[in-house]
Amino acid sequence: MSFSTPTLQLKISEVAQRLRLLTQINLQPHWQVINPGESDHPVEINEKEHIPWAAGKQVLKLRQKIIVPRELQGYPLIGLTLRLVLSWWAQDAQIYINNQFVQAGDLFDSYTRILLSSSVQPGDEFEIELSLISPGHDRGALVNSCCWYELSDSSKIDPSFLADELEILGIFLASENHQPDLETDLTSLGKILDIISGYILPKVPRTRGVWGDKI
Repeated sequence: MSFSTPTLQLKISEVAQRLRLLTQINLQPHWQVINPGESDHPVEINEKEHIPWAAGKQVLKLRQKIIVPRELQGYPLIGLTLRLVLSWWAQDAQIYINNQFVQAGDLFDSYTRILLSSSVQPGDEFEIELSLISPGHDRGALVNSCCWYELSDSSKIDPSFLADELEILGIFLASENHQPDLETDLTSLGKILDIISGYILPKVPRTRGVWGDKI
């Protein structure tokens, strides 16, 4: 079976997405809005998968409890490192873990990867709270939030790292400078992707968000 470059690019994208489902969880849909004197309520997410709120230095407070599962899509998580990955568009951002202040940011410092645990166990719990202030001239947004499990053992292949490397290969295949010398090179790569896809990875669930919604 032969593989064209466009076919391989689509295959790479599919396999990379499924690899990330093994170690990454999209947290965006699971935040609760904190309103003093009122019950918490779910956030509203726009078409960009952002959580927006009004301009004019308005405050948005969010919270969420993260409970570590035993596995993701059949991939065991015991002993992995866990990081909270966040990005925002806010004049001020304050992050609290288990009621302890851990980090602040702003419009120019708008991304973080916070270590939650160097070795997780099923049932570990983390209470996350965010206090965000929108810019005076623009609406604010929590752009991205996810849990990211990582292998600390460098002798093993991390699924998310492999996904990144595959996507770099996809960019190379799409470049104008790429001129494959032999059709067998593409065929061999296609067969490798088929093996990863068919024998290692779970099927992509029909959930919104790049990382799925299961927590």
